[in-house]
Amino acid sequence: MEKFLKKIKKNYRAHFNTSNQPPASIKAFMEEIGEDEQEFFKYYKFFSELDKDLWKDVVLSTLEKVQSEAVFQDYAVREKMLSFLFTLIEVLKDYHAFVTYQFKNKKNERFGLTPTFLDDFKHEFMLFANELVNEGLDTTEIINRPFISEKYAESLWVEVLFIISFWNRDKSENKEQTDAAIEKSSNLAFDLLGQTPLDSAFDLVKFLVQRK
Repeated sequence: MEKFLKKIKKNYRAHFNTSNQPPASIKAFMEEIGEDEQEFFKYYKFFSELDKDLWKDVVLSTLEKVQSEAVFQDYAVREKMLSFLFTLIEVLKDYHAFVTYQFKNKKNERFGLTPTFLDDFKHEFMLFANELVNEGLDTTEIINRPFISEKYAESLWVEVLFIISFWNRDKSENKEQTDAAIEKSSNLAFDLLGQTPLDSAFDLVKFLVQRK
C-alpha cells in the first residue's frame, strides 16, 4: 500500500514538472504510470483528494525534519517558528510546479484566506502552532491578552500562507527574498504577540484604577 501510494504521488508530481498542469484524467494518469485505474480509487476519488494528501505530506515532512533536530527543543518559540518556515521552503522545492499550479488555479477556494486544498495541511500545522502558543505563554515570550490570545495560532497560520505565496512568486536568483520575508514577517508576528508599549500602558492604567 505505502509503496503504491508513493508511486502515485511521485509520478503525479513529476507530471506537473513536465506539463505544468494535472493529468487529463485519472484513467490517462494511471495508464501513464502503468497501473490499473481502479487501483487509484482504492485511495482517492478525485485528484483533489490527492492534492490535499500531497500538501499534508509537505507539512508532516517539515515538522518531522525540524523536530528531529537535536537543538529544536532548546529553541525559543520565535526560533521554532523560524525553523519551521525555513525548513518548509526547503521541502517545497520538490513540489514547485505543483504548488505554482495549485495557487494559480484555486478553483475550489471558499470564502476566506485558506484554499480547500490546504485543509489537511492547516489541520496539522494548527496542532503545532497551538503548542508554540501555549509554550510561549508559559515562558512569557507571548503575552496573554483576553479575547485575543485564542487567535494567536490563527495569526501564525496567516504567516505560513503569506510565506508560501511569497516563495511561489519570488523571482530572485536563489529565492533569497523569501529568506528576508521569513525573517521580517516572523519578527513582526512575535513582536506583536509579545510585550508591547500598549501592554505596558494598559498595565499602568489598570494599576491606577485599582489603587482608586
